[in-house]
Amino acid sequence: MTLTLLIIALTGLISYNAFTNRNFLAQTIFHPYSIRENREWYRFLSSGFIHSGWMHLIVNMYVLYMFGELVEHWYLAKLGSVVHLLYLFMYLSAIIVSGWISYIRHAGDPSYRSLGASGAVSAVVFSAILIVPGMSLSLLFIPIWLPAWLFGLLYIAYSIIMSKSGKGNINHDAHLLGAVYGFALTALIDPHLFVNFLDKIQSAI
Repeated sequence: MTLTLLIIALTGLISYNAFTNRNFLAQTIFHPYSIRENREWYRFLSSGFIHSGWMHLIVNMYVLYMFGELVEHWYLAKLGSVVHLLYLFMYLSAIIVSGWISYIRHAGDPSYRSLGASGAVSAVVFSAILIVPGMSLSLLFIPIWLPAWLFGLLYIAYSIIMSKSGKGNINHDAHLLGAVYGFALTALIDPHLFVNFLDKIQSAI
């Protein structure tokens, strides 16, 4: 079993516990006010393993499955035996990193809460985009296919616009920060990937 599948299984089990145990949900959800006032720093990580409902969980884990094994296999080919440690580090640290904008913005707001693996999943997706910038991706469930590099640029632009608008219940800040983090970390591991990414864009313009 791949590490990606293990993460999916663990996230599913913990999320199910949150579905059925409201106290557990309250104790693990991302709540910047509690983090600041009570020093509950663990919420940066625990919130990435719980979800608001089955659809939220299924969508995140489906996307992780579609891209996670691609990234994991690349790490294996590139780094050999240390792949699991580094891949796991990338995923877990992306959960933590993706929450920082939300923490800074909402640390004084007792009503703000967030949850889900979206920040880490965005990191995995953008790591995959850097690794294979020419693969085709669709816009959500719309059958319009774009090269991965263009999809990535549009996703970043959309996340910035929606973050500034402040509309909806989706944590676009986590999506944005997770995407940038996953892209940057993978580029640090192999800078030639970034050069190839730029070449793909240049050749398409």
